[in-house]
Amino acid sequence: MDFVENANAIVALISAVVGLLSAAIPLGVIIYNLFKGKKSKEIFADLKDMAMAAIVEAEKTGKTGAEKKEIAIAAVKAAAAAKNIDIEPFMNQLLAVIDQIVATNNAFIEAKKN
Repeated sequence: MDFVENANAIVALISAVVGLLSAAIPLGVIIYNLFKGKKSKEIFADLKDMAMAAIVEAEKTGKTGAEKKEIAIAAVKAAAAAKNIDIEPFMNQLLAVIDQIVATNNAFIEAKKN
């Protein structure tokens, strides 16, 4: 083998290594991002717990239902922000859960009266 063939082999080897690294690094980033944070189900479970606590506190205010809902939503947003949780992807589900909890609570209160 002469110098040119050796140089071509080295260049080919370096090119292959660079190609593998350029494919491996984004894959590594994707895998890291998948495992670094909580999964959506865990985040939503945390948000539901926050909503339940917020509703309990909102019920103590004696305000109207709509006002209590706004108080609960504001409290969940604040708690989520404090934990660095982006609430927007879960907002529709969270509103449905809050409505469900409030409806169940109202039915319980009404049954208690009778």
